[in-house]
Amino acid sequence: MLGVSTSYDPWILLNIPVSILTVNKKQSKFLKNNFKKVKEKFFEKEKEGEKSSENKLKANLIKEKIGKLYNLDAIKFHRTIHKFATGLIEKYGREKCLEYLFYHVLIGSTPQVNPENFPKNRIDFEGEESIENFVAELYKSSSTTIS
Repeated sequence: MLGVSTSYDPWILLNIPVSILTVNKKQSKFLKNNFKKVKEKFFEKEKEGEKSSENKLKANLIKEKIGKLYNLDAIKFHRTIHKFATGLIEKYGREKCLEYLFYHVLIGSTPQVNPENFPKNRIDFEGEESIENFVAELYKSSSTTIS
């Protein structure tokens, strides 16, 4: 391994395979001297990834619940979901609604932005307008007949 001392290998702590690294002595010295900063940056990015993955996971869970509701009684649940979505449009306007990830999930549309890149404050509406809560309640009220 080039430039990295065997007595101190920061990549092991970061779980990065040493075999893919090629660092020179200057880079090695920088890593040794700035390991704490490098480690913090690495884990900061990992936490951001976890948050976006969490939102993607929640979005998939909402999709799954909506799918099960539609399988149970498509017309009934389509009307209920349509009424809720229309209420959001009337209150906030179509353009604002389309800025929210879970709104896209609710109406079955594809967002212009990658789901992982949605701003934190544009995942779901707050309070009574929360799509996650709406679908959860709808699912819960129908759960006795959902397999």
